[in-house]
Amino acid sequence: MTTVQVLKTIDWDTQIFEMKSDRVRVVMTNVGCHVLSIETPDKDGKMANVVLGYEEITKGMDDGRYLGALCGRVAGRIAGAEFVLNGQNYQLAANDGEHHLHGGIKGFDQKHFTAQILPNGIRFHYTSQDGEEGYPGNLKVQAEYILRDNYFYTNYSAIADADTLVNLTGHHYFNLSGGSEDICGHELKIDAHEIACVDEQHVPTGEYLNVVGTPFDFQEFHRIGERLKEEHPQLKQAGGYDHAFMLGSGLEQVILRHAPSGRTLEVMTNLPCVQIYSGKADALAIETQYLPNSIHIEADPQVILRKDKEYHARTCFCFDLMRQEQEEDWNL
Repeated sequence: MTTVQVLKTIDWDTQIFEMKSDRVRVVMTNVGCHVLSIETPDKDGKMANVVLGYEEITKGMDDGRYLGALCGRVAGRIAGAEFVLNGQNYQLAANDGEHHLHGGIKGFDQKHFTAQILPNGIRFHYTSQDGEEGYPGNLKVQAEYILRDNYFYTNYSAIADADTLVNLTGHHYFNLSGGSEDICGHELKIDAHEIACVDEQHVPTGEYLNVVGTPFDFQEFHRIGERLKEEHPQLKQAGGYDHAFMLGSGLEQVILRHAPSGRTLEVMTNLPCVQIYSGKADALAIETQYLPNSIHIEADPQVILRKDKEYHARTCFCFDLMRQEQEEDWNL
């Protein structure tokens, strides 16, 4: 059973919410749909927060890290902060050097969403006006966050009155140790045979790399720290992992695990790729989405949302504990 409540009302348009099941507790706000904390038990039943999040929702939420935020209209980078759609050129806000990142100067991560409490979650609404951050069309966005037992779902949908671009993601940073150590000792598995290569400004170039024999090969479990130490031009280019992994069709598409605590995270999505970002290795961002810079590098860009067509993106985060055979495999 899930309980949902308003924990705190800060002002007339700013609230903090709690979703709680027998196994997971989620705290979030309607400001940018930021997930502030996710508490799960370790193998001894001790609860700890397994994500990075802001303690003060009125301060520091525009520090460039997007901790737990909903990013949009378009997550990731758009090269040159511009694109052509239906023969017309659109200039976007350039907030990452010459490029556009995560929706612009004041993207969805900074917007106040209206909230509706559901029996097992929260539904947030926001209307992005035509021309906001340079994007065409009025876009109605709905973001649902659902908690069922140890499953946490993000369900995003959108519809526009003109052709536009949409690529929403939750920018969640995970550390299953509860913050007692960095993520170098975590093990990661990704159902992906290739990554999208990036240039020195972290923008996907349209080239792809087969992961076999590289530090990007997580088709079987590998410790993140060991792979980060390897020499590879793409690791050097991005200063670690900041790449889109092109997902296969397996049920468990991304698995993160941490043996000392016994915690595991399994991620499943209907989206074609996951952006993995290691940052300073204090946590690992797992962002399910369309391919960043899609509008410039895909022949038929999935990021285009046609007028009156519906966009749907669904991701499930399953928080669990390692089985005994998994712990034995860890120690081999």
